[in-house]
Amino acid sequence: MPTVSRDFSITYGAQTVGGSSDVLLHGPYSLDVNEDRLSLQFSAIVSESSDAAFNTTIAALEAEFKKPYQDLSIVIGSTTYNYRTGSNEILNTRASITKPASSQFHSALSREYVIAIEGELPYDLSGENGLKITSVSVSKDASSRRTVTLTGAYTALSGNDAKAQYDARIATDATTFLDAVDNTADTWELIKEETDIDKKDKGIDFVRAYVERFKKQSISANDVAAIKNPVLSITPIVVGPGDYDKKTTRPIEVIVNYSCSVDADQTKDLKTLFVGTIKPFLLAEVRAITNGTTVGVTESSPSYDETQNTISVELSVLVISGSKLIESTLSIVDSDSLGIQLVPVWDGNPHSKFIMPSAAVYSRQITRTVTVLGTAVDAEAAAANLPALAFNLPGAGLAGSNLAGGAISKNEVPTFGAAFNGDFVPVARQRGPARETVIGVKPDTYRIAVFSESISLVYVADPSGSVGGTVSR
Repeated sequence: MPTVSRDFSITYGAQTVGGSSDVLLHGPYSLDVNEDRLSLQFSAIVSESSDAAFNTTIAALEAEFKKPYQDLSIVIGSTTYNYRTGSNEILNTRASITKPASSQFHSALSREYVIAIEGELPYDLSGENGLKITSVSVSKDASSRRTVTLTGAYTALSGNDAKAQYDARIATDATTFLDAVDNTADTWELIKEETDIDKKDKGIDFVRAYVERFKKQSISANDVAAIKNPVLSITPIVVGPGDYDKKTTRPIEVIVNYSCSVDADQTKDLKTLFVGTIKPFLLAEVRAITNGTTVGVTESSPSYDETQNTISVELSVLVISGSKLIESTLSIVDSDSLGIQLVPVWDGNPHSKFIMPSAAVYSRQITRTVTVLGTAVDAEAAAANLPALAFNLPGAGLAGSNLAGGAISKNEVPTFGAAFNGDFVPVARQRGPARETVIGVKPDTYRIAVFSESISLVYVADPSGSVGGTVSR
């Protein structure tokens, strides 16, 4: 068809309709533009002088308006409106071409088409920076720990495609929304991130979830970039069976359970993160909860999951606080021999025995053990500060001072009653030596020392009653 030049043309991809094109732009057109979308509809007429030319033209026209992601330009007089995909002036364009059922222009060598073009527009409203946020939701669990979920989308903008725009802006924009919930520093921990990028990287949908941070993540920082969603429980086990000396402070056994995810973008060296950052933090938390001054790790079982990039660990820790005297025990053991001796006799019965009476013996052994934080010298010094082991030890049931020569009257031993004549006689005394032990797994260790001393006494009861009696003081 001869070219009819017009001041109005629409070009999509490589096909122009109107202007000086062989495809005529017919009648009015509609253009709908809002903040994030453009829609254009118009009619085009194809007319040729031969079947071959007609078929070639309509085939090219239909093919071009089936293509997605093409540039669009509209020329009205001397003004050109460009919507170029490469410059992110329009995004994800789509076109459709329809032959109406009836038209006055339908003939063997002419045809009318209705063409529609749609495309997304970059979200370039002032201050939005490509962000189309759809929701900010806040939830609380039973502990009133808050979870904030951000759901939204970014479009490509200027020189940035969608993913680049998201990476450039999400940290700043998310902080704005999180601060609206709670602007306390280092409150929020990112625990989930999902993104969905379209085929041409012109739009990206995202979901980000943040939980409220109740606890620091290291000794010096509330937030450690590599540590995500840590879970920490500390269980102090206080054993209190009682000690001989009231100044004793028993060690506290503490069980620590910890787990966290590790941001692979920050590090995959799980061992270094645990040894250098996590473990010192856990021991500091143990000290804080128990008011401990000295800790020793008796068992450490870190688990490094390199497929999931996670760390979990259980620690057993002994903690000492206050006094260096950590255990003091006093034991009193009584035993007796009834003074009966069986002497074999020969009366024709091989099992016959003569029962021969002899002195009954009642014995008592008193043992004291002290355990201290420190060396053998510290243990001996702690024992020396306690009351001396003697026959009138507190709790032994004796009164008065020792007899010259070491015997104690039966009247001073109410434990055995007054039915026997005889005396307690010292037969042995033992002191030390102290022994030292290192508690824990290097480097988290401490040294303890144990010192024991004992005294053995024998109460000799004479059947004749000639030994013993009351001793005057």
